[in-house]
Amino acid sequence: MSGVGVHFAPDCIPTRHGIAKLFQLGTTLLAFICVQVANYPYFAAAKYFLYLSVMTLIVTGLLGFLYLLFIPGTYRLPWEMVYCGIVTVMFLVGSGILATNASYSAALGAGSFFGFSAMLAYGVDAVIKFMCWRSGETTQCAAAGPGRGGAATTSSPSHA
Repeated sequence: MSGVGVHFAPDCIPTRHGIAKLFQLGTTLLAFICVQVANYPYFAAAKYFLYLSVMTLIVTGLLGFLYLLFIPGTYRLPWEMVYCGIVTVMFLVGSGILATNASYSAALGAGSFFGFSAMLAYGVDAVIKFMCWRSGETTQCAAAGPGRGGAATTSSPSHA
């Protein structure tokens, strides 16, 4: 059997795409916690930032889970690159607004810092995905073989 079906691929975590997902989730979660601790629920910037961080945690978590499932053929279009680019701009706006209001609370300042870190993580991932898309490389894990061992079992012709 040549490993073309859907399967769980934990070998994908230490790849650059897996590490990018973990860094995105970590920085977004830290930013969310900091702004939530600031306790400014009626502050418009905090509302926007909390909404942004929760939505990106959900979407990025689902994308990370789908990345681990290895569904062949799902990473051919640059839709995830577009998602990362949009989130980068949204975190730039949200973190910038929080930074201007950091004098109200140190937690807002920390949330702004982690928001800028998340912006950087999503921006770098968008650039990586763009370079992969331009070169024709898939952004999905290369170690796609089912089971253990991590050997790639692809159906592409060998270069002799």
